[in-house]
Amino acid sequence: MKLLLSRTGLIASLVFSLFIAVGCTSAPGPDLGPRATSAEVTKHVSGNFFAFQKGGTYFDPDGTYKMILGSGDSITIGKWFFMHKTVLCQEGIHYYSDGGKTKSINGRSCSELRIQPDGTSISEGIFNGKVVDFSVIIAAPVRGFPLQSKFNSLRRSLGV
Repeated sequence: MKLLLSRTGLIASLVFSLFIAVGCTSAPGPDLGPRATSAEVTKHVSGNFFAFQKGGTYFDPDGTYKMILGSGDSITIGKWFFMHKTVLCQEGIHYYSDGGKTKSINGRSCSELRIQPDGTSISEGIFNGKVVDFSVIIAAPVRGFPLQSKFNSLRRSLGV
């Protein structure tokens, strides 16, 4: 039962953090600005890193992404793409260590972004085509992947 709870918690954590949350800060006010188009989102994320907690997500211009999650000891590798005109999705495999063994979970999350004038953005999770009841404020992007060495080290230690 402990493994089931741990896996369920991990899946929930993965779903809610698969997009670059700086924290679960509620987005301010009802007017979050217009939804960004796929072209605007591509310009905003492609080749950029978004930090959160002890990790973050790097969106490679080739359509793949790399993420360091949780307390900085697990990774996700996958692809990013658009569904519809404004919905950014990430689909990947999350790798983590459990009792010294590498385990993995497949996952997908989608969101709509509202890019703010200061470079931050607000992400609204999308489930079955509808905005779910949470928004997170995302830090402005950093060019490149500053945690590439840490990611590579974690990848080697997990054997993936």
